[in-house]
Amino acid sequence: MKRLLFLFTLFFLFFGDAIAKKKEITLYPKDFGAFVDDNLDDSRVFNNIFRIIADGNYAKAIIILEDGIYDLYTELAIRELQCDLAFIGKKHSGFKVLGRLGLFLSAKPSYFKSDRKIAHGDKSVLLNGPLEALRTGDILHIQSNSTFETGWGYKENDIHRIDKIVNNRIYLADSVIFNYNEIEEQVNIVSYPRSLLSLKNILFVISPVHDSVRAEALQVRGMSINAENITVKYTGAGHTYFHNGFSIAACVDVSFRGVILDNLMYGILINFCRNVRGEQTKAFYTRHAYVPSTATCNVYISGLFGYKCHSVMDAHVAFNVSYINVIDTLATKYPDCRALGTTLRNIKIYPDRPDSQLYCYWSVQTLVKDYFFLYEKADQLFDNVYWESPSPGRLNGFGSYTCRTLTIRNCKTHSISYYGDQHVLKKIEITDSQVGLIYLMAQKASIINVKMNGALFPNAPFVFRFVGSGSSRISNTVVSGYNADSAYLFSNFHNQPRSNSLLIEKTTFQKLRGWTDNLVDPGTKYTTLKLRNVKINGFKEPVPKEIAL
Repeated sequence: MKRLLFLFTLFFLFFGDAIAKKKEITLYPKDFGAFVDDNLDDSRVFNNIFRIIADGNYAKAIIILEDGIYDLYTELAIRELQCDLAFIGKKHSGFKVLGRLGLFLSAKPSYFKSDRKIAHGDKSVLLNGPLEALRTGDILHIQSNSTFETGWGYKENDIHRIDKIVNNRIYLADSVIFNYNEIEEQVNIVSYPRSLLSLKNILFVISPVHDSVRAEALQVRGMSINAENITVKYTGAGHTYFHNGFSIAACVDVSFRGVILDNLMYGILINFCRNVRGEQTKAFYTRHAYVPSTATCNVYISGLFGYKCHSVMDAHVAFNVSYINVIDTLATKYPDCRALGTTLRNIKIYPDRPDSQLYCYWSVQTLVKDYFFLYEKADQLFDNVYWESPSPGRLNGFGSYTCRTLTIRNCKTHSISYYGDQHVLKKIEITDSQVGLIYLMAQKASIINVKMNGALFPNAPFVFRFVGSGSSRISNTVVSGYNADSAYLFSNFHNQPRSNSLLIEKTTFQKLRGWTDNLVDPGTKYTTLKLRNVKINGFKEPVPKEIAL
């Protein structure tokens, strides 16, 4: 008898959770009294469905939507979700959002403290208190209440997937980005149980009853997301760039595929998330399609089409953002992509009209001194990017700020500039491209097989400008098409001995006003310069005797 009791106890210890928590449940809103296309509020019915899901008795809940639109006058919310959740639509299934927010979905948060310093590069953290609720694969969000940093616009935030748990030490799948000092700041740590939100074949129509309300279709916190064949649109009069599509935060492993965004402020706003993919997206009359922000890491957007967006691409206060295969047509503003570590490949930008904004944002601009070391890990790549402004300027082409390397290849644009820290920069490589003007606040550049085309920058006062110390090289390059009455080859030529060197080889310069507008050290010969197989034709002003060939 005792043996039977012992076996019975073991059975419930090992299998009790599995019995209590059923595998999955499938729910049909019509069974609860929600009917499509009847212009009646379905919020109460869906809240009843959500209460069943929120009980935590199921590992997965599937909601099957009928063809047609459900009307939501008030927010639908699950704030302590403990299971996977899927919304599966048919051909024309969706929600009409008539209030401020359509759906709010959050995995159940748990709160912890750490009395140990957490440093950049750490692969684990030590937490206080009982950790029975934590599991491998859960999401861990580290956040600071430190003073808001205004230069780049962030507070320290780290989002991670838990890789392993040993006693009270939590091992992370990725390294910590920021520094957290428990003595100087309050460090809050939140965990979310591993869960997946699936959305398939869903239309979100934003149509708020009150015009002054900024509405949003969906907010998600602390989950993974798999969204496929999703449309979010605002149906009001005019193109207001006022309402938002999705807002996701503290999410890890996120995938969007086959998304249409129409007449929105931000299509998908992304805060402190990690590993985000967006594929096959179309955006119309939308400020930005995807907005990686607030310490979001590892974003890959491909197959993005924009029509009359401010700029279909965007990123700020983010890390490692890639945009691949993008066409931005009739863009009403200039590009804005300020992530630290950005890849832009196969991009074509066609602006709508001339604009007074004579600058572009590519890569991060300013970090506080404590985080300068983050620049040393950031690389900026432009590969097969086409961008010509109707009003070309030095700041509105490919303008990059501090980074480790700047690489530009197979591109066409009116200007390239670097305005960063020379001590951080390792190299600049510009190859196989067409450019109107190159302005580099650094002298660590290789310009190879480039056509410097004055037609891309008709009012260019010069072709090249290098500032600072270092070595640069111009090779297999042709300079032509400039105004010979005004354009110099160099705006300034630095000829300080032992500080700089410039090698020019297999290159042709045609029809320019002269060699340089300003020789930085007039009493010094051109000892910093080496010429090999160079042709200088059509200069109006005499070429210095050391250079004349």
